[in-house]
Amino acid sequence: MPRRFEELWALIDASVPDPERFAAAVEGLDQDALIERYADVFAARQAVRVKWAGPWIDAAIGHLSEDSTEDLCDWIVGQGSEIWAGACGAADATLVALFHAAHAERGRPGRWRGRTPEIGPALFNAYARRCDGDEFHDRVADVLAIRAEEDADEDEDEDED
Repeated sequence: MPRRFEELWALIDASVPDPERFAAAVEGLDQDALIERYADVFAARQAVRVKWAGPWIDAAIGHLSEDSTEDLCDWIVGQGSEIWAGACGAADATLVALFHAAHAERGRPGRWRGRTPEIGPALFNAYARRCDGDEFHDRVADVLAIRAEEDADEDEDEDED
């Protein structure tokens, strides 16, 4: 069963449409929660599209770079669980439409009042302000490895039933 990221969606849903409320909620998270939520964001972005497989936007832009693909997927996560679920594993056409929605948001409010907060960077920056930012990605990698092992064990248990 795929991870559902309940705590991440609760954090986002409780904040919309106020980016300042999101920033305050992130600042209120303890170190472990910042790591866990960032692991959620990382996995949720990957479920949309891995960064090295950016969608083809158009002839002028081409395929999105790794950084731009990560930024788009982060923006999609910031839209909440319904939009994210519709984007998971979606064809380029869906991601192109979301790319244009993300860019249009700069000129008008979208789901958030103003711009969608950068969900992953907000978690990293809150951690780095309080702790050694150099250990952050190692700790996230540890959480992701534990989750992968748990998911594999769960899949194995389902296969035995």
